[in-house]
Amino acid sequence: MSKALALLASVALLSVAKGCTNLLVSKAASTDNSNIIAYNADAANFYTSVYHYPAGQHVNGTLRKTYTWDYGTYLGEIPEAAETYNVVGNINEHGLVITESTFGGLLELTGSKRTGLIDYGNLIWITLQRSRDAREAIATMAWLVETYGYASTGESFSIAGIIITFIIEYLKNFSYEDEYFHSFIFISLSLPLFNTYTYIIYS
Repeated sequence: MSKALALLASVALLSVAKGCTNLLVSKAASTDNSNIIAYNADAANFYTSVYHYPAGQHVNGTLRKTYTWDYGTYLGEIPEAAETYNVVGNINEHGLVITESTFGGLLELTGSKRTGLIDYGNLIWITLQRSRDAREAIATMAWLVETYGYASTGESFSIAGIIITFIIEYLKNFSYEDEYFHSFIFISLSLPLFNTYTYIIYS
């Protein structure tokens, strides 16, 4: 099957998708040598929402509140970074893009307010505000979850910078009932240079 037909077949699947959809094109597979991510958050309460986080300089001791992306539930506060980058939607001023697709997982592995201060939405936008490229984003995401805990179900994240594109998976490993347990399962995959990749999560 040609690349064009494979892409058409992937797009055709979007009409029956029940979860968020990501289309990734690595730079060698694109006509202008660009890494590309197309993303649709397939949830009615997310329609028409475009988030903007202006760049800023923050004094030591500044805190930021965290809320769940899905329901706006207050999770807590974490220290703000000394410098944050401008973010509009799912892209920052350095051309870094992060999107997601929820795959859920076992109920026993579901993160919550008891297990962390960072849900998958926070993980995207805090990382975009603190990272300049895809590799730095992966390190930032790992540090955030390890430091503050993960408060979501299983997620696939698509990350694209100027140089390279990644797909990573996050899933909370285990939780205690009354205290933070900052353990998580993390898998990272670099998208091959000549590949176009589509994934749709059914949830």
